[in-house]
Amino acid sequence: MNDTSPALPKRVIMADVARVASVHKSTVSLALRNDPSIPAHTRTRIQAIARQLDYRPDPVLDAFNRHRLGRTTRSGYPLAFVSNLGSREEFERSHRHKATFAAARAAAEAHGCSLECFLVGPRQLSIQRLAQILRARGIAALILGLPDSAQAPVDLDWSRFCAIAIESPHPQPPLDTLSGNYREASKLAIERLATSGCRRPGISLDSRFGTPILHQLRAGYLFECHHLRLPCIDSHDCSAKGESLDAWAIRQSVDGIVFAGSTPRPCLVGKKRMPLPRAAIAVVEIDGTYPALPGVAAPHALLGQHAVERLMLHLHANLSGLPTLPATTLMPIVWRD
Repeated sequence: MNDTSPALPKRVIMADVARVASVHKSTVSLALRNDPSIPAHTRTRIQAIARQLDYRPDPVLDAFNRHRLGRTTRSGYPLAFVSNLGSREEFERSHRHKATFAAARAAAEAHGCSLECFLVGPRQLSIQRLAQILRARGIAALILGLPDSAQAPVDLDWSRFCAIAIESPHPQPPLDTLSGNYREASKLAIERLATSGCRRPGISLDSRFGTPILHQLRAGYLFECHHLRLPCIDSHDCSAKGESLDAWAIRQSVDGIVFAGSTPRPCLVGKKRMPLPRAAIAVVEIDGTYPALPGVAAPHALLGQHAVERLMLHLHANLSGLPTLPATTLMPIVWRD
């Protein structure tokens, strides 16, 4: 006897929303919970896609998952997010650190793991005290998250840990590292300024973010200027005491500026000292968000998510200690008009 009953419609799940939105499932989870670690425009876009797909959380499945995670979080891997910022207040003020940690924590919870944040430094935990805490809590895997270039490197006995670094400015420890593709970001920013008619674009940097990121930004700027046959202008360092942005812009006769990690601000250019128009400004976000300006959004969520995914692979393969050939993986960047 043939069954002629109609097929039940396929239920839309979170993975479907993530696929359409081209983001990780944990990003969808955070966006649907209106978590502030996800930029407002990204939350709005993901929530709109969820409505279009008629995504509805299954209350029975949610209850089951809460019960399951309530048990497995205690029996799963405990993970640590370690950074050397000067204070807890500095961590709370840093959009970069908070957003990356929130995304990493969401990804860890999706694996049934817990993730705890530890700060080391003169006014925080000492390295010795951190090592004691990690040992006492059975934490054998950690993320070295966005270390401060102005502080001393984190020096643990790395043979005891599986570890991944996120945008570390220090050559030590030589861990596998994840970073935003800032070379591509500054290339794209110069390309957009040139398309807007700029013929002498300059770049304003913030040296607080460390040598590796600064080298990427400068390399992308120099490459694209050479490719487009534009003059290469000495960069401006907004964090150094010295020449002001206005004085630098007038001396170099710039007609467009890429604010790469530095805070965008009004600038007077040209002999008549006219304000720089919006079309002549591009932003490469590193810390802070500037949705009103065209530019590249920092990949904080991707960095946090992929750090946990990579850490889980290392744990399952029992890979501890420093890698023989440490590698850096660059996360893709997205232009925002």
